[in-house]
Amino acid sequence: MRAGKIDLSPLFPLLLAVLPTVGLFVGAVFDQRHHLGFTLWAAACRAAGATPGSIIVFTRELLPSAIVGLLAGAWCIVWAGISARRHSHAVHSCLAAHAGCAVSMLLMLPVCTLALPPGVTLLTDALLAAVVTVFALRLFTHRPRAAAAHP
Repeated sequence: MRAGKIDLSPLFPLLLAVLPTVGLFVGAVFDQRHHLGFTLWAAACRAAGATPGSIIVFTRELLPSAIVGLLAGAWCIVWAGISARRHSHAVHSCLAAHAGCAVSMLLMLPVCTLALPPGVTLLTDALLAAVVTVFALRLFTHRPRAAAAHP
């Protein structure tokens, strides 16, 4: 590491993991400001019952910009993985970030229908994605120890 330079490599997977959440946030803000998307989505999910089918249908219909933002963040992870394909740590980081994003998205969709403030929900999603990313990265980069030679 050169003087004056900051080594971002330990933070790289965490930054990648929160990209889809940031995109989701930007899209959700757009949907909320233009047609009360998040407010209507939460009310509709609560009224219809938070089933996987209702969550998917209402998300697709009421939060289209949030979906586009989420997919744009996921595309950035893919682009980072393609760009850094010659560096195994970067590729593992991208794969771990995708795992973190996927797990947090599945676990957080039902939580979004609760009466929590949107900021708390998004922060929880980002933290969950980061935690899963760290565990996935450890799993992907774990190298088994060489077996001891028997005398």
